[in-house]
Amino acid sequence: MNLGIVAKSTFFAVQDSYCLDPIKEFWQENRSAIIDRLHAKDHVVAIGHCAQYCTYTTMDYESRDIINITTVDKRETNRNSVAMEKEGFTRTMDQLLSEIPLKEMCTDAHVQIKRGRYGDRGVIHTLDMWHGAKSLAKKLHAAGQVKGQTEILPWLKDIVNHFWFCCKEAQNMERFMVCTLKLFLSIYIKLMIGPRHNYSPAYMALVGVVLNKKWLKDVPKFLNFRTTSDLETFHNHILMYAGKRFAFSPPVYEARTLLAALDYNHHNSRPPMLTKEGNRVYVILCYSVFFLCKYYLYDMRCLFCCCFPLRYQKIYNKKFQAEEFQMCCPTNAVLWALLAALLLHFSWHFLTFLTCAPPWLSTCSSSRRLSWISGGEDVKQDTWEACG
Repeated sequence: MNLGIVAKSTFFAVQDSYCLDPIKEFWQENRSAIIDRLHAKDHVVAIGHCAQYCTYTTMDYESRDIINITTVDKRETNRNSVAMEKEGFTRTMDQLLSEIPLKEMCTDAHVQIKRGRYGDRGVIHTLDMWHGAKSLAKKLHAAGQVKGQTEILPWLKDIVNHFWFCCKEAQNMERFMVCTLKLFLSIYIKLMIGPRHNYSPAYMALVGVVLNKKWLKDVPKFLNFRTTSDLETFHNHILMYAGKRFAFSPPVYEARTLLAALDYNHHNSRPPMLTKEGNRVYVILCYSVFFLCKYYLYDMRCLFCCCFPLRYQKIYNKKFQAEEFQMCCPTNAVLWALLAALLLHFSWHFLTFLTCAPPWLSTCSSSRRLSWISGGEDVKQDTWEACG
């Protein structure tokens, strides 16, 4: 179509001159409104990090709003990548404690942040329940690989499920131990062998894993039954604005991350989609996970099915249906910020295509061009043989 497009240098000049500062200013306005709303009572937050540029994110556990984003560059920790997560965690906690009443924080089980220094300030540190179950499954599977202890493996899935149940039902460590001993009694009857009722090696290995002092020291941090799964959802949402296949400078990456947070907070309270009869619309997702078979010991691929309610589509224009979504219209700043994000996103992909596409592709038909763009190596080879 012989349509012109901005050069690569013009694209970056427009991005750095007109997009970065307005995005940061509007994020501060949006964040200030959320912080003012959270002053009423003590809150529980979920804190986690994304490996790309070590982005440390904080989410309010009740409203699911993103309330803080901290991006740590490797140059800020003397190029020590191991210390980046601890630095991001320290900055986040120091800022939150000075702004809102915080009573509990939920993180993953990283060694550097597990031994926090904020307990003397009245902040309860809990760990993600999913990471605890995964850690227990790994330890039991390793014990079951030892010769003479393979009787543990058929019990692995039941033990992990019972651990979930105990953490959900138990209110304190004493109740957790009582719930755990009930499982031990059942396994003891199955694994006890010999005429003198000697303990089997499998049973003793199981006791050594579950009653390990180091493991029991971390169990109280799982009893509040918290999870950071919603925070992981936001980390996947960041990839819409800052894909891992592209390299960004720290200021540009920070602005794109803030755009992702603005988008997530703006559409966070969308109601579920309803039919004409007023019933919810659900989506059933079936997928197979191979690596779980390593821990749950199935010979074939594990097929998982989950059902979740479908939400209304996101709306970015001014004609926001407030009576349907029970939300207010987005401000002009939101519209301009999201429009800038979409422009940057599609322009960058188009520039990448122009720099990677071979010159002979312009002589092909439109269908051949689309096949080359979206196809694999075999399709590209066929296109080259037909047009090149």
